[in-house]
Amino acid sequence: MAIYIFLACFNGMIVAFSRLINAALGTYVGSMQGSMINHFVGSLFAGLIMVLGFSMGHLHFEGVPTYLFFGGCLGVLVVTANNFAVPYIGAMVMTIIMVTCQILTSALIDHIGLLNSTPQPLSGWRI
Repeated sequence: MAIYIFLACFNGMIVAFSRLINAALGTYVGSMQGSMINHFVGSLFAGLIMVLGFSMGHLHFEGVPTYLFFGGCLGVLVVTANNFAVPYIGAMVMTIIMVTCQILTSALIDHIGLLNSTPQPLSGWRI
């Protein structure tokens, strides 16, 4: 369990740095162009990790619903929005707004059981 808590903390720190780095890149090349570069370099990095043998299993697409491949499109929108907004409102305000919206959206997604997840009804304990 400790490794998962560590990974969550580490991920939070990486997101903060990533937000600043991507926004800085976006000021040089443009918000959308910065997002494209971010995802291209990220894809190369993911490929390198897989080639080095750190993948979590075999890559296969059989039986995967097509709509699940659109998560990458959502990632492009997130990075582009960050690249555009962070230079004006700062990383902290952007993070506060994003985390607040993530919590509210996650609560709704859990409550409904979206995308075949098991519904987790809202309750006093969960809030």
